[in-house]
Amino acid sequence: MSSIASNGWNSHSNTSSTARAMALPKDTDEPAIRNRLSNLRDTLLVLGLQIVFRATLILRRWNY
Repeated sequence: MSSIASNGWNSHSNTSSTARAMALPKDTDEPAIRNRLSNLRDTLLVLGLQIVFRATLILRRWNY
């Protein structure tokens, strides 16, 4: 390869140093579990409100 065609970068020599520089922290499952529990709480709240609302409508229909 001629010096004109080469850009001077050797892609094989920097792969390990690049991987070390870009090392990401270990993922923890705590935020994912917290988000799931928050979604479950919100879903149960909505379902509870729906049950109360629908029970009220049924009782009004039955004249209680």
